Amino acid sequence: MDLTNNYIAVHHSNSNMFATVFFGLLDPSDGTLLYINAGRESPLLISNGIVKQRLDPTGPAVGMLPDMEFNLKRVPLNPGDALVLYTDGVTDARNAKDELFSEERLIATAVNSSSSAHAHLENIVSAVDAHIAGREQYDDITLLAVHRKV
Repeated sequence: MDLTNNYIAVHHSNSNMFATVFFGLLDPSDGTLLYINAGRESPLLISNGIVKQRLDPTGPAVGMLPDMEFNLKRVPLNPGDALVLYTDGVTDARNAKDELFSEERLIATAVNSSSSAHAHLENIVSAVDAHIAGREQYDDITLLAVHRKV
């Protein structure tokens, strides 16, 4: 992360280039997730139908300034837990009345999907599609889900 940050900050500072990044390394043997959240939306760690934790940013967007600090965090994914990552295009999706899909709707949909990562994604995409009801997509919509089996 440090090398990427410094490269962008030094070589592309004139273009005001930066990137938000979530980088995680999951140990499937014990469910430990090591991560850096460089300015991304805070992923949802879901357990037993509730948001147990948000994986808030541990550093700024990459490339803003050289020598920025990016903290490495550790969180356990217990059996049955799910991690849902998303871009702001999900929460910013707008319907015909120009109403946002919103983080509240995302959370309500995500916590009601507990059988698999695929179910999480399918339910969220269906809810966003129903919300926008054919309206032109406002922004990129990107989702990733991980579900630790029981």
